[in-house]
Amino acid sequence: MKLFERMKAEITCILADVDRVAIRADGWTVENGLGLFGIIVLWIDARWMYRELVLVVHKLCGMHEGESMAEILAEVLEEYGLDTKLCAVTTDNASSNKRSMAILGRRLHGGSIGSVLGDTFHASQT
Repeated sequence: MKLFERMKAEITCILADVDRVAIRADGWTVENGLGLFGIIVLWIDARWMYRELVLVVHKLCGMHEGESMAEILAEVLEEYGLDTKLCAVTTDNASSNKRSMAILGRRLHGGSIGSVLGDTFHASQT
């Protein structure tokens, strides 16, 4: 746990100097039925170099539902100080992702993701 806390503090420090970030998020089920939800943060650093880090791979209890995914996303963004820096989200086209983006938009901005930053804010990959 000490290593995790140390790495989390280092990542938080790195991201503190970043103005805007994007995230990629995906949920999946492994062969044994365990549901997982991963979040990757992406940004361009001060030297214009593309950077990305895995922030979390979280165990999902039950189905991949929009509510639980939005809750995890919001908590992780707030935990790392990224809730006000988020400019784009990429997911696959699962209906739970569309629902989670609507919930996340309301939680972070008081409106849907699309109404806050336009339709290009949430991009679904097919």
